[in-house]
Amino acid sequence: SKEAPSSSASVRTDAPSSAGARTRELVPPPPVAISDDDRTALVDFCRTLRGGYIEGIYRSAIERRKMAENAAKCAGTHVDVGLARALDDLNLTEEERTRVPKFFQDE
Repeated sequence: SKEAPSSSASVRTDAPSSAGARTRELVPPPPVAISDDDRTALVDFCRTLRGGYIEGIYRSAIERRKMAENAAKCAGTHVDVGLARALDDLNLTEEERTRVPKFFQDE
């Protein structure tokens, strides 16, 4: 006796699975595209940073600016968790946080 050509034909692929639903909930939202104007505004902001402490070590204005500019350049074309973490790692003061371009500020 012959078997059916495809034993997986009886499996419903359109039915949601509970595991798949849980996986979709854990996936972060897609990154938001950065326009050229927003990137320029971020780089301009980075150039205004002053010296300060990062992870307990004093960094000169030049060092902090370089770190911020590298984070902005490495961001690619989308805002993602890496860029947010890089900006947060700069240990911005309250005054500096108010000057971060609106596009990059937390809602």
